[in-house]
Amino acid sequence: MPITDDAQTRYHVDSAERIIWRYRIGPGPALEAGEVFIRLGEDEGHPDGVVLDSDGCLWVALWDGWAVRQYSPDGQLLQHVPISCARVTKVAFGGPELRTVFVTSARIGLGDAELAEQPLAGSLFSFEVDIAGRPCPLVQLA
Repeated sequence: MPITDDAQTRYHVDSAERIIWRYRIGPGPALEAGEVFIRLGEDEGHPDGVVLDSDGCLWVALWDGWAVRQYSPDGQLLQHVPISCARVTKVAFGGPELRTVFVTSARIGLGDAELAEQPLAGSLFSFEVDIAGRPCPLVQLA
């Protein structure tokens, strides 16, 4: 669940219901009442992995949606990037300037005919973008 740079907002994906929720982070820190940020239609796939870029835009992988999308902080669709397989799972930023988007996909549950149509299912994809991702915070495991 990505958290905004100001640590005031958290996003949560409900894949089954095709909803991305946005929550304010309150004292404690406790999640306050959430609101629907994005609701996808049946023909758009299911939201899966999400990540924020340095402008606070949300990037989402679309399971059975054949794509990755970028949404502005106010929920406007900014980019729709087609991927050559249906089951797009996760999205992450990398590379020296965090301007390479890496996208994973899955083969699970696909039959022979579907795999013949999408031979790259289960692969890792990448593409370059103009806006950088956000660096992950360092953690120390004890």
